Amino acid sequence: MKYDEISPAIRAYLGTWQVFRQLGFGAECLSPMTARSAKHGGVLSLFCVLETQGKSFSVELGAIEKAGVDNTQAEQLVEDEYQRVARAMPSVSEDDLRRIMEETEAFVGKVSLMMALMNKGIVLPGQSKELP
Repeated sequence: MKYDEISPAIRAYLGTWQVFRQLGFGAECLSPMTARSAKHGGVLSLFCVLETQGKSFSVELGAIEKAGVDNTQAEQLVEDEYQRVARAMPSVSEDDLRRIMEETEAFVGKVSLMMALMNKGIVLPGQSKELP
């Protein structure tokens, strides 16, 4: 599977997932979610959700609404693509995987992401609760 065969929202999910994994969070703590975007006027969007330490943290990834497609169909299309891409991940090149991660807002703004997590009271794996 090639980079261009993956939609921008799914690429953003995969890259954000990888950023969280590199921060030390387990795969079992991460999941995709669709919801209305408060940031973009209620457009149906895809989110990456981190659930850890009794807290939840969501990163908005992009709109999944499509003209002429109702929300249930749009959610199903995203789920179908996610499953298809997940099965094809072993065939995605290392260069494409690196590009997917490096293009995400989570990667570009990783310092801001880490600060937002800590402001929410989430302790980064490997970090003590008491910072100097």
